[in-house]
Amino acid sequence: MRHKNDLYKIETERLIKEIDMADAKTREKDTELILAQAEFDRKLKLVEERMLFRRGKNEDRTLLDLKQEHALALEALKQSNEEKQEEIEYQREKINKLQVQVEQLTLKKD
Repeated sequence: MRHKNDLYKIETERLIKEIDMADAKTREKDTELILAQAEFDRKLKLVEERMLFRRGKNEDRTLLDLKQEHALALEALKQSNEEKQEEIEYQREKINKLQVQVEQLTLKKD
């Protein structure tokens, strides 16, 4: 019977050692999991930052394109305005000349 008790003790100690080893491996894997999760979170944050940077860059590029388009449109409007002003000035001079001619003709009539 003593021999059986010794075998049980040996088997129990072996099982306890296996449990301790399994527990140590579990803690090691938990630590690896925590590190992997932290690395994943870090990489995810970098990707998000890159996306925001690109979005910001694209928005800046879009804004710059809009500013350039508006500048071109404004320049075209200024050019058109100058042309219209020249046309108005020409027509005023023409009116003045015609008024002078009308006055001269009316003076000759009298």
